[in-house]
Amino acid sequence: MSVREVRIWKRTDVRQPPAVLVDKNSVDCSLLIQNGGIATLDSDSAEVERRGYTKIMDSYGVMGILRISKDEHVLVAVTGVLSVGQLYGADIVKITSCDFISLRTVGPVECTDPRIVDLVRFLSSGMFYYSSNPRFDITLCAQRRSSNKGSDPRFFWNRSLHFPFERFGIDTSQWLLKCMVGSVLVRTVYVGHRTGRVAILSRLSCERVGTRFNVRGTNSLGCVANFVETEQVISFDDSECSLVQIRGSVPLFWEQPGVQVGSHKVKVRALEASASAYHRYFFYLLFYG
Repeated sequence: MSVREVRIWKRTDVRQPPAVLVDKNSVDCSLLIQNGGIATLDSDSAEVERRGYTKIMDSYGVMGILRISKDEHVLVAVTGVLSVGQLYGADIVKITSCDFISLRTVGPVECTDPRIVDLVRFLSSGMFYYSSNPRFDITLCAQRRSSNKGSDPRFFWNRSLHFPFERFGIDTSQWLLKCMVGSVLVRTVYVGHRTGRVAILSRLSCERVGTRFNVRGTNSLGCVANFVETEQVISFDDSECSLVQIRGSVPLFWEQPGVQVGSHKVKVRALEASASAYHRYFFYLLFYG
């Protein structure tokens, strides 16, 4: 069951630089974010620092720091969730709402900027999922988890939001969420006296995304449009079975310009121009066998 285990405090004294203090139930220290830097405070120091702050929210977790512009950086906090089931001892959680906390101003983030409105709407769209247990990395299929190679960057959508914390040596596995975009379905099944889980996880790659007709084919790195990895999992006791299927756009340089549906004409560039990206794409697929 998901709980609001993160508390976020903000300095309200306008005579001092804006600052944010973050506490988490499972961590015995706090994070202080101010003047573009991030530091950890022990419990005693945090208690003293907190006297000049006001608690602004309880959150389910933090996605990271997002740089909206040169003058505005925000802390992205998860304020609404829905548990979709349990897998590998972890709650799989859908994010339903997020909030932005300004790190450069004492007041709230201005929502008049359409980019901010669109970002909040996107992050709260119900397409983002995370695992409540950091030991289960939701970006990895079972085959990749067994290889212990770390998170899969293709499906780690808030990876760049972790960078400011890593820059200052913060253990992001303790403080931040790892999020995927796609869909997750988990069901409990019973075989005699045994209980198991059946799940389908579809992970959308963040490397080349876009709406239909607007984003097609591959880029020069071999990343194809709207690549999706769908994993079917059956888990009983300590045993599991995983079947992975993938889909993506044709790995060539091509497009479908046009406005009206039905009038789109496929335009394919010379096959020689696509050769390098084409081979890179299939090289990446070698992992899947």
